[in-house]
Amino acid sequence: MAKTWNTMAPALKEEGYCVFALNYGSKKPGSGQNLLDMVGGDTIEDSASTLAQFVDRVRNSTGAGQVDLIGHSQGALVAREYLKSGGGSDPGAPSNNTVHTLVSLAGTNQGTSFNLNQQLGAIAEMLGIPVIGLAAATVGPSYVEQMTGSPFLKQLNAGPDTLPGIKYVAVGTKDDLMVTPPEHSFLEPAQGSDIQNIWIQDGCESAHVDHMQVTSHPRAIWLTKKALDPAYQESSPGRCT
Repeated sequence: MAKTWNTMAPALKEEGYCVFALNYGSKKPGSGQNLLDMVGGDTIEDSASTLAQFVDRVRNSTGAGQVDLIGHSQGALVAREYLKSGGGSDPGAPSNNTVHTLVSLAGTNQGTSFNLNQQLGAIAEMLGIPVIGLAAATVGPSYVEQMTGSPFLKQLNAGPDTLPGIKYVAVGTKDDLMVTPPEHSFLEPAQGSDIQNIWIQDGCESAHVDHMQVTSHPRAIWLTKKALDPAYQESSPGRCT
């Protein structure tokens, strides 16, 4: 978390936000998966459970009724799983939602081929090389869960991508080589949903921002601040540099 948010977090703090972050998805004791102990390597369902506990701690310590979530890459899926199945939302009574706004930064929302690695893995599987099992064992099951068409993504994206009473802003970058194709960062809006799908390059065609830079590039930070507070753009017009 310290590396991912070392630019975004101070920028939000300067605007008066109370900023919290967490690590999730490390190797479980005795597990035969995620042997490299990659942060975020655990199943996305389990990571969403960790997020749910963290949100409860933040709400209890601050007295806030709701929080805003900012998720990068897999973090967007963790947040959406928390909203759908982890207690973060109440579709029947949206006023009970624990989340007000979800900002997805280069999220793997519709799955990714990991820059053709998925196709190469499929070929290897056909040749008898157990790539999926090896990936889950080494870097963790979440790597496979983010692949386009995975059982996890089919479950997460069954029905609408969005839930009532929550504002969604999905930011993608055309230079993304991790979310491939890059438009898979976006969410499918449900009828009446509050959602914006935005390219970093919208109105700023010269911006070259890769997958990791989407948490630190000035344009991404500006879009995040605007997502959390639409009035922000009135006092601070967006710039490309």
